[in-house]
Amino acid sequence: MTLTHSDLCALAVKWIRSKKESNCYQDTQRCNVIARELRSCNVEIPDVIGFGPSGHTILIECKSSISDYKRNFDKVTMLLGGMGDYRYFFTESGLLTDVKEFPPAYGLIETDGRHFDVVKRPTFLASNKLAEQRLLLSMIRNPNRNGIWLK
Repeated sequence: MTLTHSDLCALAVKWIRSKKESNCYQDTQRCNVIARELRSCNVEIPDVIGFGPSGHTILIECKSSISDYKRNFDKVTMLLGGMGDYRYFFTESGLLTDVKEFPPAYGLIETDGRHFDVVKRPTFLASNKLAEQRLLLSMIRNPNRNGIWLK
């Protein structure tokens, strides 16, 4: 099964909303406010970002090909710091098996379309809280936009 970027984003939302395995923050809490591919005044447009009850954020970058993954390293936010206290790459199973360059603080989640496997857990990165705040404000100003889940 070949998953598209859109498929991966939908699955990432499912993962981050679930009571299982989305608990990357001290393995105790999940995100209850989630945005998918939401544009704001920020440079960065996260594929999926979740905001947890303790103020932690989880950023998920969905990658459907190796070339898509490699383009990530050219992003300014990758170099200067972007959104997400915990950051994951989310791919179809086996896509990044042969990849030698992997950001040390990033986690990796693989899926076959039905099951999720957290291959690597991320470590904490200080996120750009101003950018996250701008995204939340955009969500508040436009509550009916696609890609916003409040739980």
